[in-house]
Amino acid sequence: MAATSGVSGMSVVYPIDIIKTQLQSSPVQNMGFIRSVVSTGRSIVSSSGVSGLWKGFAAAAVGIAPEKGITIGVNDGMRDYYLARHPLQKLSLQEEICAGTTAGVVQLIVTVPYEHVKIKLQLSTGKSVTDIVQEIGVRNLYRGFLATFLRDVPFCVIFFPLYSNLKTALSRGAEEEPFHAGLLAGMMSGTFAGILTTPGDMLKTTIQRGSGGVSTVTALRRVIESEGSGALFRGWNTRAMIVGISYALISSVFEFQKRLLS
Repeated sequence: MAATSGVSGMSVVYPIDIIKTQLQSSPVQNMGFIRSVVSTGRSIVSSSGVSGLWKGFAAAAVGIAPEKGITIGVNDGMRDYYLARHPLQKLSLQEEICAGTTAGVVQLIVTVPYEHVKIKLQLSTGKSVTDIVQEIGVRNLYRGFLATFLRDVPFCVIFFPLYSNLKTALSRGAEEEPFHAGLLAGMMSGTFAGILTTPGDMLKTTIQRGSGGVSTVTALRRVIESEGSGALFRGWNTRAMIVGISYALISSVFEFQKRLLS
């Protein structure tokens, strides 16, 4: 279920994801958000055609399925474990944070190599997944692990507790949670968590788009020295759109599937 919802979310926001990768890989430009997004999108289309906005999508869809399956599955499994210990009570904030942390850590097994290959595909021309893997080298697929950890673990710690509590609040005591509760809770939680974790995403892109092994600390220092600390939040608005829209779809589709199967 989580895998299906993950692919549905990715399919809608993938062109924005490619634009975000391009923005984070380029020097800061003195233009507004809309102009920078439109300019980058036009540049991609003019060089690669409309299909350039979907470059690497097939590989990304294959990667996102197990990633979201692990993330949502582990979080739900941990929450069920805690609820079984005190079935008549709500989860404590500490238990929700532990569930989110566990999900964030476990997903890195899939997320790091998947994201590494995806970024290389998005920035390359005419290369296949096999070409990219050979270029990176199997032992280097986990390059950017720490930066991805700094993005995804805090994201899960923020997103899952916030999503659960917002969904409950939006349901307003209804016996069956309405569809819009999962949709809005996913969008708001995803947007908020996505913005706060942009520096980790920026560092991950910086490391994984390069050809040499650069540590997270070195990447951090280079970005700050060359462009200032504000550059760590480059692409925060496109990331907010990507994560907000995708998690609205992921959450609502996942909850709908759970109701159907139950």
